[in-house]
Order: sequence, then structure tokens, then C-alpha cells
Amino acid sequence: MKMDDTIANLSALERRANGIREWLEKNGRGCFEEQEHIHAETKGKIYWHYGYMCALVDALNFLRGDTDDVSSAAPSDSPPLGKCN
Repeated sequence: MKMDDTIANLSALERRANGIREWLEKNGRGCFEEQEHIHAETKGKIYWHYGYMCALVDALNFLRGDTDDVSSAAPSDSPPLGKCN
């Protein structure tokens, strides 16, 4: 992978992370304070791990070239629903 590609990939991932952060600030502000995902044996922890797994799979697919634009799935007012396996 060329340095230019690496920088472009990092920029795309950073845009995606910023988009998710902005969406959370607008739609789920309490999650920053509540931190429900850290409590053992809660549904919040399960969903956090599921979301984290999906993010890793998404990033790996992007870096492998399986998808062209990681930012296309960034949240908007209506975040896309999808499955991650």
C-alpha cells in the first residue's frame, strides 16, 4: 500500500468516526455519561460489543478494498440498518 493510499484510508476512517461522534452527540448524548456498555451482563454491553465487531469488520473490508467508501455508511439523521456477521 502506498503512503498516499494509507493517508487517504486514515482520513476516510477519521471522517467516519467524526460522523458517528456527531450523530451520537445529536441522538444519544447520554451515552457519553451513562457508559451502559461497561456494566457486566447487560444488553448494553452486548450491543456495544456487536457494534465494535461491526466497526472492525467494516474497517477491515475497507482496508482490503472490499468497499470503496467507508464514509458512505456514516450515520445521518436516520442511521442505516444492516447486518454484520
